[in-house]
Amino acid sequence: MSNQDLISSNEELLSVNEELQSTNEELQTSTEELQSVNEELGTVNTQLETKVEELDRSNADVENLFRSTDIATLFLDKNFRIKKFTPAAQTLSRFLEIDVGRPISDLASFFQDSTLRADIEEVLRTSHPKEKERLFPHGSLTYLSRIIPYRTPENQVEGVVLTFIDITRLRQVENQVLQFSRQQAVIGAFGQFSLQEYDLQKVMDECVRQIGSALPVEYIKVLELRPDGQSFLFRAGVGWKEGLVGHAVVGGERNSQAGYTLSVNDPVIVTDLSKETRFSGPSLLIDHQVVSGMSCIIRDHEGNPHGVLGVHSSSKREFSGDDVQFLQTMANILASAIHRKGVENQLQSMKDSLEDRVKDRTTALVQHQQRVRHLSSQLMLTEQRERRRIAKELHDYLGQLLVVGKIQLSQLGHAGLSESNSRIVRELDESLDSALTYTRDLISQISPPVLYEFGLMRAIPWLAEKMSRYNLHVTVTSHLDDQSFLLLEPVSVIVYQVLRELLFNVVKHGQTHEACIEITRLSTELIGFEVTDRGCGFDLQPLLETIAHSQKFGLLNVQERIETIGGQVKIHSKKGEGTRVHITVPFSPEEASIETSPLPAPVVLSPLVQKEKGVTRVLIADDHAMFREGMRTLLESCPDIHVVGEAENGEQAISLAQSLQPDVVVMDINMPVMNGIEATRRIKLGLPRVHVIGLSMHSDEVVKNAFAEAGGDQYVTKGDSFNSFTDIIRSSQKDSGLTE
Repeated sequence: MSNQDLISSNEELLSVNEELQSTNEELQTSTEELQSVNEELGTVNTQLETKVEELDRSNADVENLFRSTDIATLFLDKNFRIKKFTPAAQTLSRFLEIDVGRPISDLASFFQDSTLRADIEEVLRTSHPKEKERLFPHGSLTYLSRIIPYRTPENQVEGVVLTFIDITRLRQVENQVLQFSRQQAVIGAFGQFSLQEYDLQKVMDECVRQIGSALPVEYIKVLELRPDGQSFLFRAGVGWKEGLVGHAVVGGERNSQAGYTLSVNDPVIVTDLSKETRFSGPSLLIDHQVVSGMSCIIRDHEGNPHGVLGVHSSSKREFSGDDVQFLQTMANILASAIHRKGVENQLQSMKDSLEDRVKDRTTALVQHQQRVRHLSSQLMLTEQRERRRIAKELHDYLGQLLVVGKIQLSQLGHAGLSESNSRIVRELDESLDSALTYTRDLISQISPPVLYEFGLMRAIPWLAEKMSRYNLHVTVTSHLDDQSFLLLEPVSVIVYQVLRELLFNVVKHGQTHEACIEITRLSTELIGFEVTDRGCGFDLQPLLETIAHSQKFGLLNVQERIETIGGQVKIHSKKGEGTRVHITVPFSPEEASIETSPLPAPVVLSPLVQKEKGVTRVLIADDHAMFREGMRTLLESCPDIHVVGEAENGEQAISLAQSLQPDVVVMDINMPVMNGIEATRRIKLGLPRVHVIGLSMHSDEVVKNAFAEAGGDQYVTKGDSFNSFTDIIRSSQKDSGLTE
C-alpha cells in the first residue's frame, strides 16, 4: 500500500512537472510577446516625437503668421471669451496677453460698432459667415470684417473667428476713381451741351451747375473780365447770396484771388484762406465764410484771359491734381463756347446780310416763277377752252349738218327711188356715217365731252376705255365714297390732261400693255391719283440730273402743271420694276359747287295737238334748231306720230313734259342750262310712264350708262340710221301698252 502510494505520488509529481514545463513554455512565449510590444512602443514613441516636432514647427509657423500678417484676427468661444488674437488685432482695441480668457464684453472699446455683437450672435446661431464694412477706431479707418464659425474636427461650432482687413486705402482709391469718372462724365456732358446751345448765358449757368455735381463745394462762380481789365463781372454762379449773380462787380487787383490768378497765369489753390499770405481774402469770400477754394483762367483761342472760373468751400479741404485738371478743362470748354459764340455772331451778321440779299433775289424769283406758272396755267386753260370751242363748233355745226343730212337721206329713201338712185343714197349714207364717226373721234381727241358733261370721276374710266385703241389695258380703282362729286373745271382739266399724258408715257416708254389708275380720298381736303405700271421703269436720279436733255421731259411738265393748282407729284421708278406716279390734289367741297345756270330761253312750242287714239305724242328736246326741224319733219311724215313740243334745253324739256304730258321724249344728251341726263332723271321721277329716248353724237359707254342710271329707256346715236327711228318710237308704245 505504501509502495502503491509512492507510485501514485510519483505519477502526480510527474504530472506536476509536466505542467510546470508547460507553464515555463508559456512564460517564454509571453516574454517574447512583451519584447515585441516593447519594440512597437519604441517605434510609436519615435513617431510621437516626430509629430511633436512637427506640431512645434506648425505652432511656430502659426505664431509667425499671426505676427507677420496685417489681418487682425480674433478667436472667441461661445461665451464671447477671447481664445486668441493676432498682433494686428491690438491696433483695434489694444488687446493684451492677459486678456486671453476674458469675455470680450469687458472691453467696451471693442464694440464701437453697435451691430458687431448682434452679428456675432447671428453667426453663432445660424453657422453662416457674415461680411460687413466697419469703421475703426473712431471712424478714421475702414475695415472689411468677416465673421465665420469656429469648428472643431468633429464639425462642432465652439465659437467664432473674426477677421478685420484694412481697406481704407482701397476705398480712397475707389473714391478717387469714382470722382474722376464723375468729372469725366461731367466734362463730356458739358462739352456736348456747349456745342448744341447757342445762348452763352445758358452755357455759363450749365457750367457752374455741372461743376457742382462733380466737386463737393458750396460756391462756384464765373467772373468775366471787364473791358477796363481791372474788375470782373459776376456772370454766373451757384450758392451765392441772391442778387449777386449777373450784377456784382469783383475787383481784379492782385490782392484778390481772381486778380492773383490772372497775374500768376496758373491755377491757384487755397487750402485755408485765413492763413493765405499771397493775397488777402476779398469781401465776397469773407462774407460767405469761405475757407478753401481754387480758381483758374478762362482763356480765348489766342491765349488772352476772358475771365476766371472758381470754386470755394466753407470747410477746409484738399484739392487734388485731378480736381485742378477738371476745373481747368471746364474753363477751356467754356472758353471754346465763348469763342464759338463770337464767331457765330460774326457769321450771323454775314448770314443776315446774305439772307437779305437772297431773300430779295428769292422774292423776285418766286414772283417771276409765279407769273410764269400763272401764264402757263392760263395758256393751258386757254388751250383747253379753245379746244372745247372747236369741238363745240364741230359738234354744233358740222356734226348737226351731218345728222340732218342723214335724216334727209332717210326721208329720201322712202320716196320710191329707182335702184340706182337708192344705191347712191346708201353710198351717201355710208359716207355720212364715216364722216360722223371721224367727227365724233376728232371731237373726243380735241376736247373730251365726258369731262365737261359728267366730271373728272366719269372721264377717267372713259379715258381708260379709249386707251385700248393704243393696245393699253387700264384698270381704274376708286376708293371714293361719293363718285359724283365735282372738282373745279380748271383742276379737272389739268388732272385729266396729266393722267392722259402719263398713260401715253406708258404706251411710248413703259414697254408694257397694262397700267392702273387708283383714286383715293386722302383727307377732307386732299384727293390722290396714282398711275402705276410694271413696265421697264427707269433710274429716276440720273433723269432728274439730266432732265433738260431727257426724252422724258413730260414728267417735269406734269409736275409743273400739278403745282400750279397747289398739288404735288411724287415719282417712284426703278429699272425693271416699273413706275409709280402719285399725284395729290387739294379739294374743297365749297369750291366744287356747280355754277348757277342762266335763266332758260323762251320755250318754243309746236301747235298743240289733242290726244288722239292710236297717235303717239312726241316731245323733241335738242339745242340745235336745225336738228329739231329735221327730226320734226321726219316724224310728222308719219300719220301716227305727232310732235307736240320742242325744247332747247333740259329745263324747257321738264316744263313741257309736265304741261304737255307726251308719250315719248326724244332727249338730246348734250344741252345747255341742264343736260339731257339730269332732265331725264327729273322727268322719270315725276312722269314714270313717259318713254325717254336719248340722242347723242357720242356712243361712249360712260354716256350710255349715265343715261340708263337716270332712268332713260333707249339710247340712240345720232350717227345711226334714222330709217328705223319711227319704228323705235312705235315699239316703245307697244311695249308700254299705250297703243292698240
